[in-house]
Amino acid sequence: MSGYCIQVYSTPMHIMCAYFLSCICSVAADCEVKSWDNIFKMDSHVPNHVCTIKQHQTNALTLIYRDGNDKLQKSERTFQFAGKRITLQQNWADMGVAAVVWDAAISLCEYLEGNTQLVKEKKLLELGAGTGLVGIVVALLGAKTIDITERQFVLRSIKRNVKNNLPLDVSTKVFVKELDWGKNYQHFQPIYDVILGADVIYDVDTFPLLLQTIHHLVKSKTILLLANRIRYERDTNFFNQLKSFYKVTLVHYDKTRDVRVYVVKIKQYK
Repeated sequence: MSGYCIQVYSTPMHIMCAYFLSCICSVAADCEVKSWDNIFKMDSHVPNHVCTIKQHQTNALTLIYRDGNDKLQKSERTFQFAGKRITLQQNWADMGVAAVVWDAAISLCEYLEGNTQLVKEKKLLELGAGTGLVGIVVALLGAKTIDITERQFVLRSIKRNVKNNLPLDVSTKVFVKELDWGKNYQHFQPIYDVILGADVIYDVDTFPLLLQTIHHLVKSKTILLLANRIRYERDTNFFNQLKSFYKVTLVHYDKTRDVRVYVVKIKQYK
């Protein structure tokens, strides 16, 4: 049985049903109902599974089966991009989904490495940066400036990753900033050539806030690059919403990771 998750919501009845499902699934998958600990959402394709559930940042709970040695649990991960070795600190236990490297970030970095014209001497902003991998790679690929944005509680971790992986002359082009979708986006002027987002489409509660933020930032000739694994129907629905306002084009499919990269532009701009 491959990895999967079951999403529920934090009412007493739903929680009871989730626990009941976890017990049934643990028998079917020959796995252990390990804990109701700090896990929010993830997608897994591993053969051995443990079950965990968490309420994290929203009221949604997710029942997950995953391998106990999953890469998301590692305290650090290493990558090779732009001719440099990049080692990133992860902190799943304390910060959940915001402090680990998701496959979409890796796919987006690979795409940008093969399309450096989107980066070189450009002003960029990354939404929901997580560990900061994409922003770090963009800086190494020659961005004029890159604003790496996330919620407040993740910024310290990103700053550490930036400091540990970028030489001083490159790090001066990198700015780590708080951006809470739908709330403080007005603090950012719509001056960017390229906006980046890797696996930012996963929580339906954030969709209106993300869309609001995109509307503010994407102007005139701005290019929005979104890399995402389409896990649920709601993800497809979000892209359909985007198509109401923007021209959305699939430019790359990473078959290995099941990640799609889309270019999003205002419809009037060719």
